[in-house]
This record gives sequence, structure tokens and C-alpha cells, in this order.
Amino acid sequence: MLSRLFSYASRAIVLVVVVLFVGHWAINLAMIAKRSYLGLPVADLLSFERSVAAKEFYPWVYWRRSERISDNVNIDDTGRRKTVKDPVEGATKVFMFGGSTVWGAGVTDANTIPSLLQAKLGRDFDVHNLGEKIYVSVQETNALLERLAKGDRPDVVIFYDGFSDGFAGVYSPAVPRDVRNMRDAFYRQQELANHGVFGFLIEAFRQSNWQLLINYLEFGDSRGDIRDFKEEWDTENRAKAKDNAIRVVTYWLENCRQVRAIGHEYGFKALCVWQPNALNGQKNLTEEEISRISKKGVTSGAREIFQTLYSVSSEFLRGRQHNNVFFMGDVFRNVDEAVYANHFLLNEAGNAIVADRLHELLRE
Repeated sequence: MLSRLFSYASRAIVLVVVVLFVGHWAINLAMIAKRSYLGLPVADLLSFERSVAAKEFYPWVYWRRSERISDNVNIDDTGRRKTVKDPVEGATKVFMFGGSTVWGAGVTDANTIPSLLQAKLGRDFDVHNLGEKIYVSVQETNALLERLAKGDRPDVVIFYDGFSDGFAGVYSPAVPRDVRNMRDAFYRQQELANHGVFGFLIEAFRQSNWQLLINYLEFGDSRGDIRDFKEEWDTENRAKAKDNAIRVVTYWLENCRQVRAIGHEYGFKALCVWQPNALNGQKNLTEEEISRISKKGVTSGAREIFQTLYSVSSEFLRGRQHNNVFFMGDVFRNVDEAVYANHFLLNEAGNAIVADRLHELLRE
């Protein structure tokens, strides 16, 4: 009797695995066919999707982009996005760290902040784009330490931060210095580990296109509930926003101090720059910007929380040029044209303005 039950259970598991596998690829082909029908070339579509989603685990920093070669987005085998340049031998080496804004989400290689800064500095400088999606400053410091440990020494290091540290610290999950999404991933793995083969099947389902199909049917997007802003988060975090903002900025300043100390030992100059975002109330937004931001579902509570972060960062960070700490939270205050692609990413015009300001700082 027991052997028969075991046989049935084994067959059921095999059947589930086969259905998962076959369904995964069937849904994948259906998605490609649908988009090709809409006029998107299959090869370009797949290349684009991989450029957005292709990340790999990396021990120093949890994740980084995978190598990629294309017309507009290129990433080398160390995770660095291409900076358009032709430096002379012995050029001043500049490492630029940051999140998606530095990496250049939404723009070509030539229009990222590091590439535009390179163009202004000229061939006597060699700028490296070390930005990465939703990195917080502590990840950037770890990435710097890895480069130094491998003998890759810069002359100048720029940390361009603020939004990722702020988002994680004051809004979601509202834990200062938290590495975004890693907390949920850790506890999910712990939960799965306690469920044996069933946990494996659950995770296989989550990683399959079946999950994408369910996400699409439920949320209208194959990625699922991708909202950056939720009213329940507003309620949870509004009261503690100022305290968390103080902690975020204080930790960031200490991180800058640590990087300067490392620079003293390794012989490089360190600059820390606090970036702007569209929620801090310091720019008269154009209709185009307002439309783009509204599509992200920004809540009134989120605006209030990020304006609190702006007030705290402005108070704590202004007047620290002697420590190579620079506040750029209001760099777009007198700019009339559209510079924001969404609530924090910049378009080409915005990147150019930031590159101009960074160029001034390096030349001072």
C-alpha cells in the first residue's frame, strides 16, 4: 500500500514538473508571438528584455549586471557599463558610483552621466561607470573595496547618491542602510527551506512564466505588483519619516567619511554628492514630467515623506564642501525644461546638467 502511494506521489511530482516546464516555454513563445504581432522584432525584443533583467549574483555587493553587447547598452565582464571615451595613457582615473541614475537607465551609453562627464573633462581623464540598479551607498563602498583589493586604483572617486538610500531608509522598507529587496528574498528562502520538495516546486513556479502569466492577469504587468508607492506604506512611515531621514543622512555622511579615510590610505580624492529627485518639491515640473511621474502612482504621503528627507538632507549637508560633500538636491530649481524621466531618473538633458555641475566640482 505504501509503495503504491509513493509511486502515485512520484508520478504526480513528475507530472507537475513537466507541466511547469512545458507551460513555461509555451507561455514564453506566446509572449514573443504577441509582441512580434505588435510590430516588435523578436531579436530586438529579447535583447531588450535581457538588458533590463539580466543580473547575476555577486558576493561583494549581492548583484550586478551581466555582460552585454548591443548598439546602445554595453556592459563588460566586470559589470561596468560602457563610458564613451578615448583617454590618453596615464589619464586621471575617475570611478563614479551610484544607482540607476548613474548607470543610465533609459539613455544610451553616450548619454549617461559618466559619459557626459568624460566628454567635458577630455582625454586627460578616464571615467568609469560603476553605477548599478538600486544600489545603496554601502554596496558602492563594497564595490570600491573590491576594486582596490584587485589592484584597480582610481585617482578620484565620486559617490552620487540619495534616492536609493532615502527610498530604502524612509519609505520601503523604511530601514536606513537596508539593501533593497534582500530582506524579503532571505526570509522567502528560509521559508522554502522548511518545506522540502514542495518548497522547491513553489520556487520553480515563481521562477517560471506561469507566474508571469498570473501576474499579468492580476496586475496587468508580467512583473506583478511593481508599485513603488503604496498608501499603506505612507501610513506606516509618515510619523517616523524625520527620525529615519536623520539616520539615513547621518549614515551616508559616515559612509563618506569612511571612503575619505580609504582614499587617504590608497591615494585618491573622494567626492560625495547628494542627488536631486522629482518628489522633493525643488523644481517647477513641466506637464511632461508630471505626466511621467503620475504613471508611477506616486502618493501624496510619499511626496510628504520625500520632502521631509529633502529638508533634513539640506540642513545636514549644505556647507560641507571642506569635506568634499556636496548637496545637489536643488540643482534643477531654476531649470524650466523637462529633466526627469520619472520620479528620480533623468533624461539626457538632466544628465547633462548634472555632468556640468560635477565637472565644475572636479575643476575647483
